[in-house]
Amino acid sequence: MAEISPLRNSQAALRPDPGVPQEESLAGLIREIFPREAAKPVSCRKRHFIFHQGDRVGAVWCVMSGLVALERVDEDGRMAIFGIMKTGAVLAWQDLIGGGMHRNSAETLSPCEVVSIPSPVFRSALGNEERLVTALMQQAAAQVGAYEEHILRLSTLEVSERLYSTLCALADKSEAEGDTVEFAVPVRRRDLAAMIGTSPEGVSRGIRRLEELEVAEFSSRSVVRLRIGRAGHGADPGTPPARRR
Repeated sequence: MAEISPLRNSQAALRPDPGVPQEESLAGLIREIFPREAAKPVSCRKRHFIFHQGDRVGAVWCVMSGLVALERVDEDGRMAIFGIMKTGAVLAWQDLIGGGMHRNSAETLSPCEVVSIPSPVFRSALGNEERLVTALMQQAAAQVGAYEEHILRLSTLEVSERLYSTLCALADKSEAEGDTVEFAVPVRRRDLAAMIGTSPEGVSRGIRRLEELEVAEFSSRSVVRLRIGRAGHGADPGTPPARRR
């Protein structure tokens, strides 16, 4: 019986930003502290850049719905995606207080609504709202933990394992039927490659491997039917189940 090696806490490898309950409460806190800005959310289409690496920080952004990728390009033009942010994630506040320049770009992976908070308004709130500072520190701690897990998995897991882990993170498991969920992958193959530290060709080989193991079936370039761990049976939801005989 063939199987992919078990992944400990595999969803931490580029999961949509960790600590979802904390993020949801952070979104509510943003609405409470910044009611004027929250009353006028900005609607963004898929593949829209909210801000660009190297630009000056003019505002802090809170994701109210949708998925946003954080991307960084190195001096040789190579791009890496190192975070997927969901509802409640606050973007660019670290850059605001850490020099005032965006260290990365933020690109929407789906239609999104975001709230824009002008930098002076956000700075003022940081000095007056202890709850906001505490919530941001919790988000930052969760991000650091996710990045550490991701670095570990880049160095210890095979491409097919990293691909499976990332697909599990992107899937909406509330739509699962039994141990299977079908969904449209919200990122391009080259984006998947950037997430898991390989090339688009490496992603294609990883897909073939997952299909050989019968844990994933791609009906098109973007729609996948994925087998996930059984909740309540001691399995990590991101651990690839064994291949059927």
